[in-house]
Amino acid sequence: MDTKFKQIRKATRLASVAMILLLAFTAIALAQGGRYQVDPWSFGVHGDTQWYVSGNFNDENPNWVSAGIAGAINEQFIAYKNTGKYDVKFVLQVGDLTDRAGDAAMYTRADVASSLYNEGIGFFPLRGNHESYGYLYGLDPDYNLNIPAYLDAFPQTQGMYAADGLNEDNFGAINFSSPNVYDEDGNLILNTFTGDPILKGLSYSFDFGDTGNNARFLIADVESTEYVVTTAPVHPVYGQGYFYFGFWVVYQHTEELTGREGNLIEPGTWFRITGGQPSTQFYGFDVNWPVDVYKVLNKYDPSGTEYWPGMQQGWISGQLDETTRNTEHAFVFSHRPLMGADHVDGLFGANPSVTPDDQNDFYASLADNGVKYMISGHDHIYNRALVDSPDGLSQVEQLISIGASNKFYDPGPLDDFGDVKQRETIISQETWTVGYYVYTVDGPRVTVDYYSDSQGFEYDADNYPYGPDGIPGPGETPDFDFVKKETWGYSHNGQQFLIAQGDSYTDVEDRFYGTTARILAGTNNSTTTDDTPENSDGSGGPRALNKTVNTGWVENPDAYKLKSDILSLWGMSELGAEGQTDTYVLSMSFDFRRMVHLGNGGIGIATYVGGEWVNAVDENFGGKKKFVVGKYKPGYGLGTYGIDPSTKTAWAVLNYNADFAVAMDIESVPGQMKKQNKNGK
Repeated sequence: MDTKFKQIRKATRLASVAMILLLAFTAIALAQGGRYQVDPWSFGVHGDTQWYVSGNFNDENPNWVSAGIAGAINEQFIAYKNTGKYDVKFVLQVGDLTDRAGDAAMYTRADVASSLYNEGIGFFPLRGNHESYGYLYGLDPDYNLNIPAYLDAFPQTQGMYAADGLNEDNFGAINFSSPNVYDEDGNLILNTFTGDPILKGLSYSFDFGDTGNNARFLIADVESTEYVVTTAPVHPVYGQGYFYFGFWVVYQHTEELTGREGNLIEPGTWFRITGGQPSTQFYGFDVNWPVDVYKVLNKYDPSGTEYWPGMQQGWISGQLDETTRNTEHAFVFSHRPLMGADHVDGLFGANPSVTPDDQNDFYASLADNGVKYMISGHDHIYNRALVDSPDGLSQVEQLISIGASNKFYDPGPLDDFGDVKQRETIISQETWTVGYYVYTVDGPRVTVDYYSDSQGFEYDADNYPYGPDGIPGPGETPDFDFVKKETWGYSHNGQQFLIAQGDSYTDVEDRFYGTTARILAGTNNSTTTDDTPENSDGSGGPRALNKTVNTGWVENPDAYKLKSDILSLWGMSELGAEGQTDTYVLSMSFDFRRMVHLGNGGIGIATYVGGEWVNAVDENFGGKKKFVVGKYKPGYGLGTYGIDPSTKTAWAVLNYNADFAVAMDIESVPGQMKKQNKNGK
C-alpha cells in the first residue's frame, strides 16, 4: 500500500491540536473523579510499526521497523507497571510489524519487544498485510512469506516460550488454540515449510486472568499463507516476458518502437503493454527498483491464499461461545478492520460489502456472546464506531488503532466504500499522530484509556517527524509527549445508550439490586465532526460524532459508609476534553434507614478519590458547591447537590464521568470546619 505523502496538514488539524493544548492547560489543576477498583489488571494495545523512509536511512529503525516509536511506547507501558498505575500484563500489536517484511524484520520486531519481556510484560503480535510483501522487495528469497521466521521470533503465538526463559510461562496466558482448516476433500491443510496446520500461531486465542475477572483474546489472521507460482507469458512479437515488481509483464524488443505516450522506445528498453500499445510508464518504480534487477521469470503471487473469517468461523464461534469459554470477557483482534476509515479493503476482503452471509455470521458470533470490542489496525487512524452487520441484526463497537509508525493516512470519502458506510455510527476519531491504549479489566467492567502524542505531526515518510514546532530533523524519532486523550468503557452488568448531538441524556437509566440511577437533565452539546472529506460530487463530508454512554455496577462493599451500590459511568466526554463532559444531573436512589444529618449536606453522591469517598461536586471542572434539600429544579448550577426525601434519592449537578455512590460523611457536620473543593469554594 502506498503511503499518502502529505506535505501540509489541514488548518482544521492545527486548530484541533491548539484546542487540546488549551484544554490541557486550563484544566490542569482539576480532577476527573475516581474509579473504585476491585481487582484490576490491564493490557496494552498499539497499532502498526511500519518505518517508511527512502533507503531505510536510520540505524534506530532497522529493517523497516519503527523501532524507535515502538520502544518509546514500550517505555510507557513499563513505567505504568513499575508505578502500579495500571499493572500492564502484556501488550498486543494489531499487525504490520514492518513495512517490507523479511526474516530480519521479524527478529528486529522481537528484539524491540525484549524491553517488555525484561520487565515481566508479555507481547503478542498479529501479522498484517505488509508481512506478506517481502517478495516485492527481494526480502523473501525462500518464498515462504517469512512465516517460519515469524513463528520462530514469536513462539508465544503458539503457546510456546523462548529458550532464553524471558517468557517461559507466556506471562500467565493460558489455553492457547489455533484453527484447523481443511481442503475440499477433508484433508487438514499443512504449512509446506513447518509441517504444522496452516494457521497454527497465525490465528490464535488465549485466556488471561482469574475466574470472574478474566478474558479470552482471539486473534484472527487473514493474510496470505503461500504462493501461487506463474511463469510470465511469451508475446508473439516481443518474445519472452518477465514479471516486474509483481504488477506488470515487461518485454524488450530489438527494434525501435513508438510508445503509447508518443515517445520513441529505443531497442533494449523495457516496456509493458497497456491498451494494446507499448508503454514505459512505471510511475517511478523503475527509478527506485531498476527493471533489470527486479524482473523475474516466475511470479510468486500470494493473493488467493488467505483464509478469510468465513473459513475460520467454526473455530471463531467455538472460541467466543460464552457458555463454554469460561471467561468474563472476550476481545477480538484483526489487522484489517470490519469497515476501514481510509483503506477500503477489510477483514472480509476487497471491501466491506463482500461475503455478506459470512459477515452476518461473524458479527452475530460477537454480539451474541458479549464481545463488545473488535480491535484492528491498518489505517494508522484512531477511529471508534458502532458497526452493524449487513442484515442489521448484530452490532459491534470497532476500534481502529492509531499507528506507531511514521506513515500516516487521512480518512477516505464515503463513496469510496459504496453504500456500506450507512452501517457505521462514528463515535471518535484522531489522525496524524502516534499513540497507544490501556485496557483495564475489573470483574464485569472494562475501562479503556487512549493516549497519543500531544503535538501531532505535519509530515510523514522521509520528512517525518516535523510537527507544529518543526523539530527534530527528518528521519529521527522525536521526544513524545503522550497525554490521555479519551476514556471509555463498558460493563456486562450495565447498559449502553447512544446519544446523538443535540439529544438529551435523560434516556440514561439503569438499576442494580436496590439502586436506581438516572440522568435527570443534560444535553449532548457537542458539535465535533470527524475528518471525512467530501465525495467527488460534493456530497458527504465530515460526520457528526455520537456518544455512547455506558453504565456498570459494583455491589455495595461498605454498608456503613455507602448507602447505595456503586455506579460506573463512561462515555460522555470527548477527545481532548481532559475528562470534562457536558453538565448533567445524576440521581441515585439510596437506603434511607437509620439515616442522620440528611439536612446538612453530609450525605450525598460521592466519587472515589485517593482511597476515600468524597463529595462528587468537589471534583467538578469549576462550579460552586451548594446543598439543597428537595427535588432538583432546572436552573440549579454546576456544583449544586441535594437529597430528595420524597423519592429517597440523592442528586448532583456534575460535568465528568467516574464511579459514583451515595455516601455518608462527605461533608463535616455542624460545628466542624467545612471541607473545601479543589477550587477553594
